[in-house]
Amino acid sequence: MPFGLICQHYHAAADRLGLEMTTIFLAPPSNEPLSFAQYEALTDLTDAAALARAMQPYKEHSWPLILCHRYRSYKAVLTARLQGRAIVAIAHEYGMMARWQRRIERVVRGRHVQFAGVAPAVAAEVSKSPLTLPNVLDVQAATLSLQSRASARAALGLEPADLIVGVIGRLHYKKRPQLAIEAFKHFRRKQSHAKLVFVGDGPLKTDLQAKLPDALFPGAIPNAASLLTAFDAVLHTGNVDAFGMVIVEAMFAGVPIVAPRGQGPEFILGDLGHYPDEDTAEAFAHALSQALTADAADLLAAGRDRVAAEFSIERLSHHLKGLLAH
Repeated sequence: MPFGLICQHYHAAADRLGLEMTTIFLAPPSNEPLSFAQYEALTDLTDAAALARAMQPYKEHSWPLILCHRYRSYKAVLTARLQGRAIVAIAHEYGMMARWQRRIERVVRGRHVQFAGVAPAVAAEVSKSPLTLPNVLDVQAATLSLQSRASARAALGLEPADLIVGVIGRLHYKKRPQLAIEAFKHFRRKQSHAKLVFVGDGPLKTDLQAKLPDALFPGAIPNAASLLTAFDAVLHTGNVDAFGMVIVEAMFAGVPIVAPRGQGPEFILGDLGHYPDEDTAEAFAHALSQALTADAADLLAAGRDRVAAEFSIERLSHHLKGLLAH
């Protein structure tokens, strides 16, 4: 994870086009193997010779389309000289081609490869002719798994009447959870019954608990997206996310989202997001207050329409059809 789920969505998109897709992971699975995937036993992904050997069985086929998620799979395809009518390397984060060695290799060996990104800013960073291939949501599965507000709150041990702000993601400095706590403290001066819940785990947990002892930390929860209805708002303070799948999931659940202005969140949310005017705790708190004034029914309808139009498996099928046509 998360690439198991990402590849599962690509399989579903190909299936809608009547296509067969082969998925290759370069390393063995960290937990239960995915039934649709093939696994190689590489332990050192910097070993070019090992990459070439692992990819040898796939040289026998001329692929109409090869998709390389992140740099190492792109490197493996180049090293093994796999044949594809179209080869697309997809950047899932900023800085994929930041190293000069990678840029040189691209000029020498990767001229025939098209580069894409999961958001426009990422795509623009890796290509002069940017192609955006965002991660998507399985709308049908998300609809079936999404719990009611009451059951989601019961699962998290939350009181039905409390005002709950959720922060979802790894407790890591890049996500800036300390800023979320400071923003919440400002927000709670006017909303004394509000509570902050961190869904996730990470190295900053102890420090965060000390800063806000009454915050709740249920930990990392499998399929946490099904519990998003428990929150009155989602506070997303990370400013280096290239995409942010939790934002798509919260938008689909109809939960107001506060996020910093930036290419990732704004690309996903558009005018459905609530953005602070400044990168300060006070500004995030003000945006949080504004977010709670949104009409719930209108936000749910608009969010689902946006997911269906831009971040669904059907939309991904459309992108794949376009790549195959060129």
